[in-house]
Amino acid sequence: MSKGISEKKKSFREWIRCAFAVGDEGEPDGDDLAALDRLAGFIASRRLETPAILFLQSCIPLSYIGSQVMVGLEPIVGPLFPRKDWERLARIFERRDGIDRLTVKIDRLVSEREKNGK
Repeated sequence: MSKGISEKKKSFREWIRCAFAVGDEGEPDGDDLAALDRLAGFIASRRLETPAILFLQSCIPLSYIGSQVMVGLEPIVGPLFPRKDWERLARIFERRDGIDRLTVKIDRLVSEREKNGK
């Protein structure tokens, strides 16, 4: 009888773990990473890396909620921002490592700019 209770506890734990899981399966595809590269290039070319990284790092705990807000704002932002890139960025920011990927790309672009002396 105790085995049945143990199995129920385990299945409940699995259910809870899966209920609050954020979409981290697999790696982003090449188009998603290209959209992330374009955003990082936009930020680095305007020398906004410091405020952007500060803002992004402070938003890490809310990145999933922010990605859902991006989905809701898509009709408003559509005329200003390419729709496919917006959708891809929202999909990347759903992942726990999405903001970290962006900050690493920004850092890489800034170090290349400083290395070239521009």
